[in-house]
Amino acid sequence: ILHLTGQAPPTAGAKRAMAPVLQVLPRGNFELREAALLYVDHGNGYGPWRFSDVNIAISHDRSELLIEGSARLPASLGEHAEFKFSTRDPLLNPLAIRWQGAVNLDAVSLAGVGELLPTSLPDIQTGVADLTANFGMIGGELQHVSANLLAEDLVFTDAQAMDHGWTRLGGLFEFDREASGWKVGASKLILERHGFSWPESRLTFERTASSNQSVEIVYLDAGYLRLQDLQPIVAWLPEGPLRSRLAALDSAGELREVVISRNMRDGAAVSFAVRGEFSNLSLRANVSLPGVAGLSGKLRMDDAGGLLELDSTGASLILPSFYEEALPLSRIRAGFNW
Repeated sequence: ILHLTGQAPPTAGAKRAMAPVLQVLPRGNFELREAALLYVDHGNGYGPWRFSDVNIAISHDRSELLIEGSARLPASLGEHAEFKFSTRDPLLNPLAIRWQGAVNLDAVSLAGVGELLPTSLPDIQTGVADLTANFGMIGGELQHVSANLLAEDLVFTDAQAMDHGWTRLGGLFEFDREASGWKVGASKLILERHGFSWPESRLTFERTASSNQSVEIVYLDAGYLRLQDLQPIVAWLPEGPLRSRLAALDSAGELREVVISRNMRDGAAVSFAVRGEFSNLSLRANVSLPGVAGLSGKLRMDDAGGLLELDSTGASLILPSFYEEALPLSRIRAGFNW
């Protein structure tokens, strides 16, 4: 039995201090089989977690360090986990070592794993997920991840504040960090909420910037979005004007083939472009703009002008400053250029 107590996660300075240890790591093979591991984090209040059937293999030669293993998870966290880490870099500076890794998690309890998430995110009461992920790191900083995730039966603790209604979420999710920015994407995206299932879709969100941050480009590409299903995300945004404006719109409807791009220079917009199709679009009226319900059509717009095509049946226009009731638009087919 190996018993370690009073240990703390390594700081950046401690990681640098590990350099001599890594440099003298003996070459050869090491195996740990069918072990049991009990983990308690007294500082953060995690655990005790008991990992059983722990198998770890370490192979170190002149060209590569490979660490791989598997374990049966504690009941509160899930069923089974497999992992693999490797590097071909010299073990001189732990903060500069490039790692490649893979993780496979079966029937993970999202309530248990949720204890490890930042307190700013909603607490998860129930939910289960299968996850397969490949990733790359430099030191301890994540550079790339590609994850296949399927999460089901999601319930948050504060159901009144977070009535998201999501019962299924899945897809192939990717994250890339580059010197000029980052990119988040999802393919084969599926979402089920209140009995409605999205068609399989894609989503990409990208931000790039110049080295001095004076020029910024933001890009969004979505194959399908159902706005009312995204409303719960607004509650996760930090307090501020953006969150207030989005909540006030109370938007609903379906968007297809949406592309939005915006170029900024020194904090001011230089150019922008928006295009997409919308159906059964509903927006709440505010002081400066009327509201609409059941509106369908297409929009293409940039800093030089735009085209709005409407083709709707059974839509309505909401002008609360002038009319108490919504104005019905039994049939509208029109085009607007500017």
